[in-house]
Amino acid sequence: MRGFSLEPLINAATNMLDELFPFFPFDNSSFGEDVKQDLELAMQRIVGAVRSGCVYAHYFISGIGILCRRLMEWDELPASTKVYDIVSAAKDLRYAYSSAAEAKAQYFEAKKNVESILRKFLERFGSEAVIKVSLKQESSDHVNLRRGRLQAMSASMLSNLGNSLGTTEQCVGLLQQINANLAAFLADERVSVEQPLHDIPFWSAYPLDSWGLLQSTNAQMATKLDVIMGAYPAWFNWTVEERTAYIAQDREKRTAQITQPEVKIQFEDEDENKNPLARSPAVHIRSVHPHSGTR
Repeated sequence: MRGFSLEPLINAATNMLDELFPFFPFDNSSFGEDVKQDLELAMQRIVGAVRSGCVYAHYFISGIGILCRRLMEWDELPASTKVYDIVSAAKDLRYAYSSAAEAKAQYFEAKKNVESILRKFLERFGSEAVIKVSLKQESSDHVNLRRGRLQAMSASMLSNLGNSLGTTEQCVGLLQQINANLAAFLADERVSVEQPLHDIPFWSAYPLDSWGLLQSTNAQMATKLDVIMGAYPAWFNWTVEERTAYIAQDREKRTAQITQPEVKIQFEDEDENKNPLARSPAVHIRSVHPHSGTR
């Protein structure tokens, strides 16, 4: 986990949106209808990938944040609270994995669209062709003209898409590992949450500061992507209210679609009526009651 960075994804999102935004609304008939369609699809997929990446980061922050708080308080917490909060964290990290996988797929498809556009551009205009795009500022009548060689613009766009794919793939792989380990921990009937942290294989495998590193890295990404998306209201309706509503709807959708953790880990159920796990229909639980044995 050391050296984990999301800066390539943030920088790529900034660069790609900045490079593509001046092309819209698309009114250059010399490019052709096929190029127009590819360009619109590429932009839609990049926008979708940036949004999915932002949602991923918000879920990651939530899940890792729960783990960080509970690990720091481990010895003082009731057993059922430990299990309930680890399950809550596991859910959020599964949603984060799903969001990151969506972003990866969208970047992959966007890369194919951009490659198609560039291939058609090169066939029609040649690699030394100069692309000139006018961008009218919303606050005035001033028009900025951007010029760039097709070859250089192509290399920049493909490099940014490659960085985005590589970083999201790293996120997907990391979450796959964490989620598998959390699932194994919760489903291990031989483990008790009454044990000290250093005696539990999953927690002892990761230094405590690695969880803090993941939380801070993803928090920075979420903040920066929120700002980036807010700068492009034509593509993202991403006010605080919209973001809150979008993530709430997204959580509801993923809750219905994603398998929830199964809990077989041993813990004493201090009071079954107060145990929040017992009231959660999406979680399968086997606990140990202090007076009645295994249920």
